[in-house]
Amino acid sequence: MRRGNAFLFSCVMLSVGTAAHADFINPSFEEPNIGPASFTSVFGGTVTGWQVAGAGGGSLVSNGFDGSGTSVTWHNTTDGSQYLYIANYVGDGSASQAIDVSAGNHTLFFSQADFASVYSQTGGSVLVSITRTSDSQVIVSNWSYTTPKLSDFVQQTLNFTAPTSDNYMFTFSTVLGDAGIIDSVHLDAVPEPASLLVLGLGALGLLRGKRRR
Repeated sequence: MRRGNAFLFSCVMLSVGTAAHADFINPSFEEPNIGPASFTSVFGGTVTGWQVAGAGGGSLVSNGFDGSGTSVTWHNTTDGSQYLYIANYVGDGSASQAIDVSAGNHTLFFSQADFASVYSQTGGSVLVSITRTSDSQVIVSNWSYTTPKLSDFVQQTLNFTAPTSDNYMFTFSTVLGDAGIIDSVHLDAVPEPASLLVLGLGALGLLRGKRRR
């Protein structure tokens, strides 16, 4: 590889590296595997990677169980066979996880659904908060997401800026009367425009170098 191409390749690798970030543990709530047509209740405890809290706790539910005994399927999952219902039948509930996030712009992705046709909730509701753990600085405060009554999973997104590279707590919560079901929670870093430019120039340089051989 020529010296110029080697430099451009290094720039490309650097720009790609700056977009690296941690992601959630157990993002689709597949652990523990509880099997089909069943659920496990968590009343203030942990679900592999997640801290579940609040008066109502939460239920980790597998695809095919509706909680009523009528064999009505709640929802088809977007990833795997399980998802988390953040319970609200007693009071506010929440599910939280802290991960390391690099400074810069990011997009949070998650799937959200309504509760079930056999219950009387008017629609799904989830509040998302992001807090820097080192000093409890609130980055996002109770950003609200809703789904229509009986809605199946829809993808929700949240764009935010992490002011520093640090550990951040992501919290999904519900309020009494509005059920919250989430699945497939992921975080993507958004490359800065300058990084995209370098990436494009690097790829162009490598392509030209290859054509000259």
